[in-house]
Amino acid sequence: MKNSAACLVLFAVLLAPSALAAQDDVLPPGHPPIDGQAAPPSGGMPQGHPASTGGTATTGVPNPVQRALQPPASAEARESADVPAGTIRVLVVDEAGDPVPDQAVDVGMLASGERERRNGRTGPDGIATFADLPVGSEQHYRVNVPHEGATYSTMPFALSNEAGHSVRVVRMPVTTDAQQVFFRMFRTVVELRGDRMHVIHQGELTNAGSATYVFGNDGVRAELPDEALAFQFQRVITDQRIEEIEDEHAYALRGSLPPGTVRLAWAYDVPVGGGDLDIPVDIPMPFFAMQVIVEAVPELGVSVRGMDTPQRLDVNGAACVDSLTSEGCAWVVQTQRAPSDGRLERIVIRLTGIPGPGPVRMIAAFLLPFFLIGGFILFLTARATGKGAAAREARRVALLDEAELLAEELASGEVGPEYAARRRNELIRELAGLYYADEVVSAKDDDAEEAHATRRPGVGGFLLPSKGAPEVLRYVELALTVAALPALILGTLFVAIKPRATLSMQGHGELVISLVLGPCSLVLAYMGASMAWPADSTIVWSVLGGTAFAAVLRSILRHAPPPAPARAAS
Repeated sequence: MKNSAACLVLFAVLLAPSALAAQDDVLPPGHPPIDGQAAPPSGGMPQGHPASTGGTATTGVPNPVQRALQPPASAEARESADVPAGTIRVLVVDEAGDPVPDQAVDVGMLASGERERRNGRTGPDGIATFADLPVGSEQHYRVNVPHEGATYSTMPFALSNEAGHSVRVVRMPVTTDAQQVFFRMFRTVVELRGDRMHVIHQGELTNAGSATYVFGNDGVRAELPDEALAFQFQRVITDQRIEEIEDEHAYALRGSLPPGTVRLAWAYDVPVGGGDLDIPVDIPMPFFAMQVIVEAVPELGVSVRGMDTPQRLDVNGAACVDSLTSEGCAWVVQTQRAPSDGRLERIVIRLTGIPGPGPVRMIAAFLLPFFLIGGFILFLTARATGKGAAAREARRVALLDEAELLAEELASGEVGPEYAARRRNELIRELAGLYYADEVVSAKDDDAEEAHATRRPGVGGFLLPSKGAPEVLRYVELALTVAALPALILGTLFVAIKPRATLSMQGHGELVISLVLGPCSLVLAYMGASMAWPADSTIVWSVLGGTAFAAVLRSILRHAPPPAPARAAS
């Protein structure tokens, strides 16, 4: 399964550029102009525009698009010789570059798993200073500037012994208007993991405006499938987070998004039981490009409601020729949309022909009652003899003590001779009954020992026929033992550990061992046969059936009563 997951990731990496090729040149068709600016003509700079002096703009890419995809960092931290060691100096400016006074600033410190926070505010010059901080690589710092629901943060950094850090934070305006926020790419990857479908969403969320977008307290909500479980979110060091809404089968995007693009990932599992499955996918925000990638399990059919027909491709984007091979292939469907196309808020991934969990679970459920019955028989049989003998012995001691006390009371005159004689007779009768019960149990034990006297304890006695059996039956039993060997694996191991196990429990030991451990051995035989013949279930079930049948006949033969000896003619 790890190989299939790696293949799907490779699909995502290799196919993404082709789906997003148009983004590298222009905004999505129909996208509103950014900041009221129109894109320059394709032939070059507008007439009268000053000559370019370099910078980070990519040749052929309009500046607003470049700013949206690779915006300047809103918070930068660098080591500076002008700042004393153990000190962080924070300058907060607005979008025009003017200092922002009386702005809240906090510095978070992480050291040895412990978190600490220092708070401060900027002065009239827009500067806040945090001094006397521990230096070295054992602790890392992060500067945060909150503003109207948004948070501007630096990447974590450590303080050296030579110099402090100078931090510059650009506090941008804030908006709750999501008109210029969209998924540059919204990708859904579906993998089969045992009895679950693992659904992964990867989103490249872009803010193409000039203000920081705030999701709000409730965030941007999206529904989960009703059966979804094990929700996960890959945490990022920026201000965005995706949180599951408890008991509502939904999640929400929260935090804030400055101009630029962030990559988010979240996942959950959907149980499957074989057959068909619909996975509804809510798309929380508009998107420009979308991909759905599904692991190409043999016999699995895929369709996506609201999108084009999926293609079965390899990692190079070529069609997979062999429809029965899943290695290196995946179902892929991708599309692009523009605001003028209308919002697509939900797709439904329909999977057909999902492989079931296999017969092991049904076999286990079928064998469970036999395990319980075998354990119950073992419990009752193992306790009965010991508990009864101990109780009889305790009662005998009590009766003898009472007889001695009765004699003392008769000698002292506390009881009369008539009462003493009557009570003595009662005690004698009860003692006689106890001794008789002991003789009966002892006789049964002797019969059981005699019945098993022809068998040796240990593995030899468990596997080999009895010495007194007729020669023909001995050969038949040997043949059945060889055929039933897969069903005797665990029983043989148990007897090897406890050599006299088959002679215990009044002759029922071997039956109990076979009843409890035989089905478990059959499960092991099934697993071994499945690995030996993975593509031929007929051979697997033939091996299982023959093994079980031989084991049953062997048990009947071994525990059938011996034939009565022929009477001599008178």
